[in-house]
Amino acid sequence: MKSKIFFVSLFFWMFTAVCFAEFGERFEVDGYDLHISATQLSKKLIVRGDVKYGEPCSLLKIYVYVSDDKGHSTIAKGIIKNYRRSGRFTIKKNYSNGGNWTITDISVFKK
Repeated sequence: MKSKIFFVSLFFWMFTAVCFAEFGERFEVDGYDLHISATQLSKKLIVRGDVKYGEPCSLLKIYVYVSDDKGHSTIAKGIIKNYRRSGRFTIKKNYSNGGNWTITDISVFKK
């Protein structure tokens, strides 16, 4: 039974990693390697990010500027506390009229 749970769990994490890697765009900003995606899910804009490399810091703020094919634009702010060369963030914003989102700019601030 334990091995079955292990394999199901392993499959779930591998599937999630493959899906995220397939849809995320790669950016390098101020020495940080970022993989970020922006999607519309029902009435929410979801911005997900994975930081793979960069200088460790106590607080890493990532501002993701996005626009859609309908002319809307917004900013999503991700925060990673105690960043140590790897971290993830997810931002969910209420946005009922969004279309297909494109990342237009990214800013990174550290403390």
